[in-house]
Amino acid sequence: MVSSLITSPRNGDTLGANQAFQIRVQMRNIVTGQFTNATSTYYSAPQQLDKSGRIFGHTHFSLQQLENQNQAPNPRVFTFFKGVNDPAQAGLLTADVEKGLSPGTYRVCSMASSSNHQPVMMPVAQRGAQDDCIRFNVAGQGGQQRNNAQGGQQRNNAQGGQRNQVANQRKPVQGGQRSQVVNQGLRGQNGLNRRV
Repeated sequence: MVSSLITSPRNGDTLGANQAFQIRVQMRNIVTGQFTNATSTYYSAPQQLDKSGRIFGHTHFSLQQLENQNQAPNPRVFTFFKGVNDPAQAGLLTADVEKGLSPGTYRVCSMASSSNHQPVMMPVAQRGAQDDCIRFNVAGQGGQQRNNAQGGQQRNNAQGGQRNQVANQRKPVQGGQRSQVVNQGLRGQNGLNRRV
């Protein structure tokens, strides 16, 4: 079964505005670099497998700016899209975002497809996902890339030096200032914040 992991940018990274960067995904159980003419064969044949049961196909990257982190984005609106038709090198596929991005919060997803461009079909429902999505920020004035290697957790010292760790829930601040941690996921049934 197909499995993917986006390795760059990392979940929770902060990139500099308008700076080129590379999207990387590590994939398994798919023979990449396989695609047909989308104009004449789009969805026209079932996916095919090699002798080991791996799907012949390719992947895509879809990058969207998130205007509201509590609502699903419009699937018709994207900032960057790239079909990656190259064979993977040791499972690794890449795409360059040459002009970078304007400041904001973004989501990038991989989308595995068979050679005839339909999403890959998997043999069982109870499994890990075949695709991956991560969220990251772009800061105002070029900034440095920051890697949140510790599970994407940020420290918030805003309340009298107390440290509250909240995973991957950041909101950009005006003027390219550092992102703030948004205290979400700690709501009770009445919608009010509660201490944990």
